[in-house]
This record gives sequence, C-alpha cells and structure tokens, in this order.
Amino acid sequence: MGRDRRPPRVNDVSRSAIAASDLVLIPVQPSPFDVWAAQEIIDIVNECYVLKPALLTRFVINRLFANTTLGAEVQEALAGFNVTTLNTFIRNRTEYAKAARIGLTALETEPRGPATQEVNALVEEFTALLDENAHLAMEKVHASR
Repeated sequence: MGRDRRPPRVNDVSRSAIAASDLVLIPVQPSPFDVWAAQEIIDIVNECYVLKPALLTRFVINRLFANTTLGAEVQEALAGFNVTTLNTFIRNRTEYAKAARIGLTALETEPRGPATQEVNALVEEFTALLDENAHLAMEKVHASR
C-alpha cells in the first residue's frame, strides 16, 4: 500500500502559515460567506496566540462597494469579532481586473490611480503595525534586562 497522497487540509496549511507569521491579514469581502469563513481563521489565530501572544491580526475589507448596505453590514459584522479592521479598504475597482487581463497589476497600469493609492495606503498601514510591534518587542527586551 502506498502512502496517502491527499493534499493537506486548508486549515492545516493556514495553521502553519499563521504560526510562522508576525502579522495575519484576513481579507474579507462584503459577503456573509466571507464573514462566516473568517471565524475559522480566527479560531486558528486564537490557537496560535498561546505560543505567540504578540501575533497581530487584522481584517482587510476587500472588494468594497462604497456607500452600499453590504459594505456597512460587513463592517458591523466584523466589529463583533475581537479583531481590529484596518482603516484602509480595497474597493471593487475594474482596474484590478483590467490589469490582471494583461498580466500586470493596477500599480503598473495606473500608477497614480485610486487603486494604486489604496494599495499603497494598505502597505503603509500594515508596515506601521509591524514597526510598532517590533518597537514594543524591543521595549520588552530592554525592560527585562
């Protein structure tokens, strides 16, 4: 008999990736299905907190349609979790699909466009989180000496 060659479960892969991370960004679309699926990831994150209490976890709202009921509802639903939602939202823009169609990113096709501005703002926001977390970790090291 050969070994079982089935691929690992998604949760097993997610657990390994989360355990190896300093920052977990959970993308959530304005959809009840995404909000429900987020609970599984939060459960894995909570398991990892035991060994990694400095683990940062944030929601990123993706494909947001501005000024819609679903957009407001997803923000309300995520507020029910014990996880902060980033201030930067990635809106549902045709530029992402147009760029992908030609094998590029929106940053390349419209370097000064709103999609690029959103992505850059997202990068700045989570870079600041990582920097702050590293600073706090260094303060703990110095305080323990």
